[in-house]
Amino acid sequence: MLENAFQSLRGHLIIAMPSLEDENFQRTVVLLAEHTPEGAFGVIVNRPLHLKLKDLFQNQHQGFAITDVVWFGGPVEPQRGLFLHNIPLVPMRNPITLENDLYICGNLDSVEYIANLRGKGLDQDQHFRFFLGYSGWAPGQLEHELRQSSWLHCKATRSLILETTPEDLWETAIRSLGVAPESLVDDQGSGGRVLH
Repeated sequence: MLENAFQSLRGHLIIAMPSLEDENFQRTVVLLAEHTPEGAFGVIVNRPLHLKLKDLFQNQHQGFAITDVVWFGGPVEPQRGLFLHNIPLVPMRNPITLENDLYICGNLDSVEYIANLRGKGLDQDQHFRFFLGYSGWAPGQLEHELRQSSWLHCKATRSLILETTPEDLWETAIRSLGVAPESLVDDQGSGGRVLH
């Protein structure tokens, strides 16, 4: 196998290193929904906004609870809404299906269906998040950032994404790799690598 052969991180989490200066991504964890030689696409899974779903949709979908917040998915197309969920019966057009029974979709039929389901009371193992915007990389861009040690990556799990608090997710994801977050350095000279 060639050393530089492309390796897709679709379905992985990428974890921003302290050296990553882009304020959109500081201490973020991104779920990669697509990653091909043509580019990458995902949503930030640890940045809730100070905006409630009930306020966003107002009278359209009253089923949402006061605790249902909107999440910042990334700086690209901030007006675009996407659902991440693990509810297989949700009506979806062209869904992105990931491992661990996770789906990403963006049609309004999904919004109505999940709002109605929420109004009836979700099962304990049913989770969803609504994102505004997404994170995107041009061809070769993410690979370059990975070579620059701007990101760590690990396999995405439902417990990490949907059951870990957003405040704890960055550190928890790093620790899942056997790395202590405090061992990461925050200067450009080291490239944000792990100290041994």
